Amino acid sequence: SISFSHSSFPFPSNKQKRYPISNDVASKVYKHVKKNPNISLRIRNTCLIDTLEQTGARRQEILLIKVEDVSKALQSELICPMLQLRTLKTRRELFRVIPVPKTYLQNLSLYIRRFRKKIIERTIGLSNDHGYVFISHTSGKQLSPETFTTYMHKWARETILSGQAFAHLYRHRFITEKFKCLILEHQINSPDSFRQLLINTHKFQQI
Repeated sequence: SISFSHSSFPFPSNKQKRYPISNDVASKVYKHVKKNPNISLRIRNTCLIDTLEQTGARRQEILLIKVEDVSKALQSELICPMLQLRTLKTRRELFRVIPVPKTYLQNLSLYIRRFRKKIIERTIGLSNDHGYVFISHTSGKQLSPETFTTYMHKWARETILSGQAFAHLYRHRFITEKFKCLILEHQINSPDSFRQLLINTHKFQQI
């Protein structure tokens, strides 16, 4: 076969694909995190993973969730309360709300009341509270995306996983599961039917 190369040609695209995190890998990570003997870290880290699974949000969006967002969602009388999330990847400051289980919010609230408040008081002081839910337990500052990524790599390494365990793979999994629900709910049995559902923006937004 003949191939050509030139400085004006674009570089070949990266063909490596990242698939959603598997149920097996996600389960192993969760079980590993729950074994942490430090109860405050155990609760915070399980809440982090729960947030990945329940919201499908980007890691930075998760770390921007505030205590007031959790409180407001818990006050809702809806069967599935709506949690506000900051939407990144946009030039403007935008927010969205997504339905989440009430039990998930209650677990977040438990962490906030039982552990987070004491850590803030001991470190930066309640008067300097920035309001972000997920914090460093040593400094009291907002948890950084880099630290979150380090945790994920550490948990994967300590669990001796054969699969990948990146925070963004939970987002892939969340979206995949939502599409599965759409297919089952609307009894979609062909690629054309699914394509028509996606094309019909108005109908798709109502789902």
